[in-house]
Parts: sequence; C-alpha cells; structure tokens
Amino acid sequence: MVFTGMWRFIALLFFFHLSISGFSQPSWTLTTLLHLRHGNAVHIVSDSTYFAAGGFITNDSLNVIFKTTDGGGLWMEHSGNFGMIINDMEFASPQHAVAVGRRGFTKRSTDFGDTWVELQLAGSMASQHYNGLCFNSPANGYAVGGIDAPVSNQSIIKTTDTGLSWTELQNQPGPWLKDVGITSGGIIIAVGDSNTILRSTDSGGTWNTVTSSLSAGRVLNAIWFNTSTEGYIVGGLPSPDSMMTILHTSDAGASWSVLLDSVAPMLNDLHFYNGDNGYAVGNNGVLYSTTNAGFNWSYISVPGGINDDFPLYAVRFASQNLGVLTGMWGKSLIYRNNMVQRESEFVNSKGLIVFPNPVNQQLSVTYFLQQSGEAVFQVFNSSGALVSETFGNEVKQGESVFTFSMDGFSEGIYLLRVLAGNESLSQPFIIRR
Repeated sequence: MVFTGMWRFIALLFFFHLSISGFSQPSWTLTTLLHLRHGNAVHIVSDSTYFAAGGFITNDSLNVIFKTTDGGGLWMEHSGNFGMIINDMEFASPQHAVAVGRRGFTKRSTDFGDTWVELQLAGSMASQHYNGLCFNSPANGYAVGGIDAPVSNQSIIKTTDTGLSWTELQNQPGPWLKDVGITSGGIIIAVGDSNTILRSTDSGGTWNTVTSSLSAGRVLNAIWFNTSTEGYIVGGLPSPDSMMTILHTSDAGASWSVLLDSVAPMLNDLHFYNGDNGYAVGNNGVLYSTTNAGFNWSYISVPGGINDDFPLYAVRFASQNLGVLTGMWGKSLIYRNNMVQRESEFVNSKGLIVFPNPVNQQLSVTYFLQQSGEAVFQVFNSSGALVSETFGNEVKQGESVFTFSMDGFSEGIYLLRVLAGNESLSQPFIIRR
C-alpha cells in the first residue's frame, strides 16, 4: 500500500509512535527459527538485522543459516541444505563470515552474509566435528573440535584466508574441544570436555595443557576474553547431575580460578559487549548477567510465557539495549531495553552510526548502502512526529557521511531514519545542551 499526503504522515506517525513506545521499557520477545531448527550461534549486524546458524544432527540432517531483517519478527532460511549441522559462526569482519560444523563442513560468505558458499575440508579434517570458531583478524582464525565417540579425539585447525583454506595444527587422542578464544595479544585458548584447557602463545604452533582446581569431569563449553588478560570459561555438567561452572583468568589464560561450581543448569555460551558487561546462557533456558567484569553473576528472570525449559545455546548483546539468544528447537529470545543507544555501545557495522551521541551542535551520520541511490534523512521526535526531512545527493554504494546541524532542535530524544531506494536504516540519538 502506498500512502500519500496526510495519510502517509499519519501512517509514519503511528508507526514510529509504536516503535518508540516499544523501546521505552525493557522487553523480551519470543520468536522461532524456521522449521524449529536448533540455533547454535548468533550474530547481530544492526538494530534489526541478525544472523543465526544451526540445524539438525539426526534424521533429516540439515545445516541452516537464518537471517532476520525485522528485529527477529521473522527468521528466514537464508542458506540451508541437507548436510552436517553448523555448530558455530563468526563474522571475521563486517564483510566476511565463516561457519563450521560436523564432519569437516564449513560455509563462507564474502558479501556481508548475503550469500554463502559451502566448503568441505580435506584429509583427516573431513572426519572431524568442529564446535568452536574464533578470528583475531579478518584473515586469521582458528576452529576446534574432534570426535567424541567411540574414541575421543581433538582437532585444531587454522585459516589465514578467512576460511577459504585450512591447515591442521593438531590431531591427536584426547577430550574433544568445544570452543576457542583469542586475547588481543594473540594468545589462544581452546577448551573442551574433561576440564580440558589448552594454551598457545605461538599462533597455534605448540599447545600446553593448563590445569585448575576444578573438580574432575566438567564440560567446558565456551570461552570469552573481555580484556587483554581477563577472561572467562563457562560449562558444567548436563543432566541428570547438573552442574554450573564458571572459571576466571587474569593472566591471559596462564592460570584459572574457579568462581562457581555448584548444582545448577550447565552453561553453554557467554558474551561480553564491553569490559564490564556480559551474559551467559545455558540449559533449562537459564540466563545470567554481570556488570562488574564477571566477578559476580546475577540470574535474569524472563517474564513467564516467554522463556521455557529448552536449552539456550548462543547469546550476543550489542549493548545494554539489544540482545539476541538462540537455542533448541528454534528458540529465539530478543531483548530490547529502550530506544537510546550510545554510539560507544553499539556500532552498526552494516548500517548507520551517529556520533556524538548525545549531541550538542553537529551530528555526524555515517551510513552504509548496499546500492547507489538518493538518500533521504528524516528526524522524528519522541512523540513520533516527523520534525525534519532532508533530501541528500545521489550517493554511491558503500559508506557515506552526512553532517546535520542541530540548530533549531530542542533537547530531547529523536530517531534518525535514512531512506535510499528500498533500504531503510534507523538510529536513535539525544540532543543535550
């Protein structure tokens, strides 16, 4: 339907009133990945665009990458086919992404996740199941996994061309590996079954086992470094003897202390969006958060009817205002706090950045377009009314910058919308005098 004149204005006013009202209070939304596929990994591109990856292991074995462009309202099967399930997915840069899975299966994108090419690893790597993936540059990354039965084996592989080719660093008997993390200084830590922690200080050339005081038999599922030296590992034991485990390092993984090891659902993933603030998810749909760099974790109670007891496998927060969680049977939880996101908290790598925010005199707008077109800049106030509309010049595909003068605007909360062709980008900002 096309709106003109006053009807167009009323439609826009109504739409943005709903949008702003929806952002004004913290809220959780339960959505579902298509065909109830498991969601093992998630990535946030912008306020409304996210990717998830997973599939099924048995029966109709599938690998699927999902994409939503409406904030999780509808997840579409963006790339899927019969084959090995995807266990992890990472964007090495806004443009380049890699996914890994069972039996040496990988997928790769070089166009911001729009298209994915399937690649099969060669040699002994073809029989390994890869569970975790991490990049420390757009080109260099590591994947870890192995074989869990009947005889456990561990495998570590490396790419220097964003997943186009892989080199096997380690393939030997031992507990299979679940995840890998890299410090800003290049130290690599791989974690896995039976309390396994491996550490490399020479780009994966050699690996040393790191021990801790943790009780035997724990499954270490995920690792994250929130600073150059501070990092955390989460895991535990699955049911029926459920245990929740959190380990901490302050020396880039050279040693680990036990922060928590108690009877509770096992944790499966964690993520910090800055040095202090992080989240962890696990079995029974549990969700925990920290605001003091991981030294204390608090349970988050999601409103009834939204969460359930199905496990959560992946979590990513762009800021305190936006988070996406995925898990078993297509479970997807979307968290939104309020409409204001500071630029320092959330950089939209394929969309819109406003700076400074809050702003006083001039607002710099950096936006990325997938195709050339005339840009239109609209500003809405906190009531949803259109208060400014500026028609820009024809802009080329890619990144462009536009500067706004805040003269004539009063203090308050606003929403900037950039229109170009069939693209629509939006970002809230504050004017403060």
